[in-house]
Amino acid sequence: MMKKNDNVIPFPKDQTIRARIRERGANQKAVLALSILSILMISVFSNQMITRPEQQAAGRGIASLGPLQSQADVKWEHQMARELGQQRGLAAHLAVKPSLRDDLIYGYLQGRYAMRLDGDRVSSIEFIRNDRSDSPLVIKDRAALLTKYRAAFAVPFQEVSLVKTETSEEVWNLIGSDKTIVGTAKVGLDESGHMTSLSVK
Repeated sequence: MMKKNDNVIPFPKDQTIRARIRERGANQKAVLALSILSILMISVFSNQMITRPEQQAAGRGIASLGPLQSQADVKWEHQMARELGQQRGLAAHLAVKPSLRDDLIYGYLQGRYAMRLDGDRVSSIEFIRNDRSDSPLVIKDRAALLTKYRAAFAVPFQEVSLVKTETSEEVWNLIGSDKTIVGTAKVGLDESGHMTSLSVK
């Protein structure tokens, strides 16, 4: 009679352990390769999202305007412009005409000079030295400057007459309507003939 254990075939343990170790090593290599690949893909994707040019351009707009104007906003602006253009006398309500003094400082002298006031009239003008490349202006016809803006200066006059010319200064007599001298204007010049200052007394 046969024994119970005789029909059992012994399984080779050593071969199965080696196969399991090989299989586990292959699985670990696959997991490691997939981990490295996923980290690489995430870093490339995040870098692309950060440095995308159209998002940079969208983020550099004027803050007060918002990201984009809708078509309805543009139509509304055009309609308002047409309505405002049809109304008469509206320009006087929208802006204030610059004074002669403002025209002198910000127009003729291009905002490069500071002014001192005597009341609401200009008593002196001096070039503002700054780090930018602005330089004093070359004003060839200083008599025209004085007569054109005479109402903006502190001394009322009608005409000017050149009294003295030096390399660094010019002196002008200010003549009133009765042909008497009512004051003087001194124009400071640098070595290149640029006007650095103007004072009226």
